[in-house]
This record gives sequence, C-alpha cells and structure tokens, in this order.
Amino acid sequence: LAASVAVAGPRLQVGAQAPQFSAVDQDGEEWDLARLMGRRTVLFFFPRANTPGCTAEARRFAELWQRLDQQGVRVLGVSRDLPATLARFRAKHALPFTLLSDPNGAVRGAYGAVKQGGAPLRSTVVLAEGGGVEAVWYGVRGAAEHPDAVWAFVQEDR
Repeated sequence: LAASVAVAGPRLQVGAQAPQFSAVDQDGEEWDLARLMGRRTVLFFFPRANTPGCTAEARRFAELWQRLDQQGVRVLGVSRDLPATLARFRAKHALPFTLLSDPNGAVRGAYGAVKQGGAPLRSTVVLAEGGGVEAVWYGVRGAAEHPDAVWAFVQEDR
C-alpha cells in the first residue's frame, strides 16, 4: 500500500522492522519505538497543525479513535510543530490521541515521510505489535478521507 511519490528518506517496505526513533509529545513526554511494542500503532505524519488538511485529517482520526482503540490500535500523529503548538492543537480540536513533535525531521526522515527538498510528506504507517511495518501510505491525498482507508485496512487485516 504505497503510492509512487518522490520521497527523500528511505521508503519503508511492508514486512520490514520499523526504524528506531525518539520524540517528545505535546506534554514533553519521551516516546520511542520500544514504547510502541505490544500494540498495533497508526503513525500519521502531517505537515503542520491548524492547517485545513491537517486539521481535517486529525479530526477524522479522532472520530475513528474509539473504534481503533477498541481494536487494540493506538493512534499517534507526528508533525514538525513544537510541543506547545501540538498541545494547543490537541486541546482546540479535542484530539484523544498523542501528538509527537519532530521539529528537525528525524522521525519523518527515518520513516520516509519527507519530500525531496525536505518538506514534510503526508504519510501513514501501520505498525504491528512487534514493530513490523504492516502498511504504508506515502503522499496521501484526500486528508479528510484517508483515516477511513486506514480504518478499513485495520479491520480487514484483523
């Protein structure tokens, strides 16, 4: 499940182990790949908080969050925004999931969510409980509808 797009970082392949990473969330709490182990995880990479597409995507993931959570799937958003900006974005839109700050682009780069030239590339990765890559979407179009495709995948793959 990967679109053809100019990606600057390594392109993840289904079945590969997810890259290690370290990031802080909207509350300044540390997250890394080891913390994700034991639960399926959706990592959705979005360019910037409070922009129309990113807001629509995050809000749709929020609408689906309870269903995803009941299926044992954690949702994490990742953007280049600073933790304080992500905290305001999360509160403003009542987002029930964690948002990770990646201001230097290290996580985006490791996961291939970067366009050539360094700009963020809207992308989503579904990780298995053991950290393997289950699905990848690069260059997501239709940000508001994309979470439904992720939900459909999660249901099919159960």
